[in-house]
Amino acid sequence: MSEETSGRAAALLVAIAPFIYFLPAVRGQLVLCPDDGWLSNLPLRMTVAREVLDAHLPLWNPYIFSGYPLLGAEQAGILLPLNWFFLFLSAPVAMNLAVLSTYALAGVGAYLFARRSGADVFGSMITGLLWHLSGFFIAHIGHTVFIQTAGLLPWILWAIDGYAVTGRRSRALMIAALVALQTFAGHPQALVYSLLLAAAYSGYMALNNRILRLRYLGAVAMLAAGLALAAVQILPTLELARNSFRAQITYEFFTSLSLPPKYLFTFFAPYLFGGGDGRFFAAPYTGPPFYGEYAGYVGVTTLILAIAAPLIKRDVRTKFWSVAAIVCLALALGQFWPFNLYRAVFHIPILNLFRVPARHLLEVDFALAVLAGRAVSAVSITQNRKRVAAVTLVVSVGVLVFTCLSVTAWRPSDFRLERGLLHAPELFLPVILAVAGAITLWIFVRGWRVGRVLLFVIVAVDLSLWGQSSGWRLSPSRNGVLWQQPPVVSFLRRREGDEKQFRVLSLIPLPTRVCLMQPRDSVSPKAS
Repeated sequence: MSEETSGRAAALLVAIAPFIYFLPAVRGQLVLCPDDGWLSNLPLRMTVAREVLDAHLPLWNPYIFSGYPLLGAEQAGILLPLNWFFLFLSAPVAMNLAVLSTYALAGVGAYLFARRSGADVFGSMITGLLWHLSGFFIAHIGHTVFIQTAGLLPWILWAIDGYAVTGRRSRALMIAALVALQTFAGHPQALVYSLLLAAAYSGYMALNNRILRLRYLGAVAMLAAGLALAAVQILPTLELARNSFRAQITYEFFTSLSLPPKYLFTFFAPYLFGGGDGRFFAAPYTGPPFYGEYAGYVGVTTLILAIAAPLIKRDVRTKFWSVAAIVCLALALGQFWPFNLYRAVFHIPILNLFRVPARHLLEVDFALAVLAGRAVSAVSITQNRKRVAAVTLVVSVGVLVFTCLSVTAWRPSDFRLERGLLHAPELFLPVILAVAGAITLWIFVRGWRVGRVLLFVIVAVDLSLWGQSSGWRLSPSRNGVLWQQPPVVSFLRRREGDEKQFRVLSLIPLPTRVCLMQPRDSVSPKAS
């Protein structure tokens, strides 16, 4: 099989992986909108579709009190094509397609960026799988707008490298177009984090590549051009933001949901504090609220590869992603910085607009995925396998030791063993996976043919064991009460008769937001 053919096959595998991973949704059993997904993201997209199909510009949401800005609120993702499924498909099908296509595009984008930045086909496939099945991406599945915005990060990086290599104007325009699309996706925080990372990448590459320096600097200018293209979305959002209670952010609000240092151990044992959906990992959650905000698990084997990457492949890009992972992990810790030093970050313009420092795990997980792919690629072409094997062995032993300590000596005191260690998969499975990962990497580094297959399997199994129990299976069922007509709507239709006299956007049984149109065309909100 030629490299081109194998590359296409690998990209296809990355693209279809989410459809296998989320098979219950593909089969129509679930709608991928847990938590905030069905509370806000799904209703907003349905509202946009309703307004457009009623021949109205989707600028105003008439279903909330006396109305509320729809375009300015941004999170409806009005201008993002992935959300246009709602115009011609039922809401459950449209939501699943929007989410599944988001994951597929994110993975393919990461694969293409890894390939363009020097990784081989197998290493790029590992990067793609790790990115869209990472702890960050799976844990935020309910934040539809967040994953849609974050999913375009690798595409922007891919376009930046493409412009730097070719110098074509079309590639430069592609950078701007992708930035505009990412803005239209609707999550300012993910947008800012992505653009800061992309700008840092371009600047670093410009400093370390004299030949392509001007092109990388030009790429930074195209990032700004992309924001200009997206002014149709940015300007109304800024106008609305001035009236938000978040217009004046305090330091306490800015640092809320910082990553507790003890949660660093969850990179080795993801359910160390409990938090599974109860099917396999049943230990009750003992950590602070909103575990999903702190989830950054990418697999123990991935961690070994990412740590070994700068020791195996000491090139410019590997150094950048190593530093990026460390810096962004530090930013995620937020208020837990010593001596209250994080207050300095609070005074950095733009960065100080957003709370939840733990969301810097976005950049951390992406950097770890890139590093793992680069390490895999470096092993394939190394001329000193003994040295690579030694480095891999040392790092594997170190990660194994940390994993064992995490589930024993460093285990939270609230985690109680009712029936012994073997009845707590949250504790013994990470150790098994660490051992299996170390053995698999040893086989892979030694150059045995079965090594690649085993490495792919262990990475996929590791990510799936965590992600399949992370809570997305608690999404609303396709035939659940969410899609049934609420009693209050049935009552209104029986009483009023003429449905032209009122408008209804019903999603849940109670409460239902209903607006009755009075004779003088004034809007009177009625809540049941």
